[in-house]
Amino acid sequence: MSFRAFLHPASLGMAVHVARARIRRAFRGHHRHQGTAEEILTAGLERCWTGRYLTASPGTYRQFWTRDLGFAAPALVRLGEPWPERLALTLEWAIETWRRRRSHVTTTISPLFRLPVDLFDYGVASLPLLLTSLRSLSHGAPGPVAARAAALVESNRDWLATEVDHYVRTVVDPETGLVRTDRHFSAHRDTFRNRSTAYGNTMVALLARTVAETGWTPDALGRWFESPDGGAKGRDWGQLLRRHFWLGDRFRDRLGSDETSGEANVWPFFSGLIEDREMLAAALETLRREGYATPHPLRFVTRHGEADLIFAFRLWSSDYQTTTAWTSLGSIYLNLLREVDPAAATAELEKTRAMIERDGTFWEVIDPHGRPWRSRSRLSVSDASMLWGAILLETLEHPAGAPLRIGR
Repeated sequence: MSFRAFLHPASLGMAVHVARARIRRAFRGHHRHQGTAEEILTAGLERCWTGRYLTASPGTYRQFWTRDLGFAAPALVRLGEPWPERLALTLEWAIETWRRRRSHVTTTISPLFRLPVDLFDYGVASLPLLLTSLRSLSHGAPGPVAARAAALVESNRDWLATEVDHYVRTVVDPETGLVRTDRHFSAHRDTFRNRSTAYGNTMVALLARTVAETGWTPDALGRWFESPDGGAKGRDWGQLLRRHFWLGDRFRDRLGSDETSGEANVWPFFSGLIEDREMLAAALETLRREGYATPHPLRFVTRHGEADLIFAFRLWSSDYQTTTAWTSLGSIYLNLLREVDPAAATAELEKTRAMIERDGTFWEVIDPHGRPWRSRSRLSVSDASMLWGAILLETLEHPAGAPLRIGR
């Protein structure tokens, strides 16, 4: 499926766009914003707005990405106008596109003819994060925008039910309730072929919780999360993650391996599925102790490896999603760190603030020297002004604020 995705017209159009953006960067450098870190992050978010929908960035990834929007959605709602209204417009545009194209929810929609495409496989996070984005709006946005989100759900209720059914049949092992191990899925680490990871299983549990608590679609997953006492205390949305992935001081990255990963140890908490502060403190300390947060948070892994890397990226950018620091994960890490170690979070936020103000942008990927990443081949460079900068902006603007959680 990955190979077919590369040949999709939307993928080819995006490849041309990426090449043009790379050439433009080579001659002009990156777009620098002036001001404080907060002002730079806000300016970057403004450039992600096309006038109709939000893109993942104004540069390389100037397309709609379901995952990136879902990452940012709760922060966008909390930041206030104009972001809740723009989030609502984006979701309306995306759902209308999928329905008009008779498409399932995809990882991406290319601006070229508004074509939906999965890069590079069916996305394990796409539908769960679409629903949590809708929930963030309907539960946390100002009245008129919340009503608009509720109306969007109501007018698409049958379609959403069909999408949930498709997701469950495609992703979930009917014997275990876990992500299937016999096929690949696109995830945040999308240049790798992902099977049953902690991140993927977090998304399954997140979908189950959203469906059960909103009543938007039939409850297709709830039986896997019943409490041991028969449900008297409600459902335990984190039980499969604790049972299959928790190793006492950290979550392992995937079934069949005890290796750690950066994303495995922030997403169960950022999703609100695991609310144990002692587990959170232990997981973040493990990431710090084992080098995942050094020199900047947060790395996917601490040792470079190419097993399961999609072949094209072995040539193009083999080190893109290995030991580099990703600001998406880093922003989530810092948001969580302030809950258990405010002093350490303040120190890390000041380092991040200084980096943003030094470069006048918010990088996608950071190299071990604290500079924007370049691939070993020099064919690819870090993108800038990422939409997920909303998470960091919310953290900087409300350093003592309530915990930020997906779908809440």
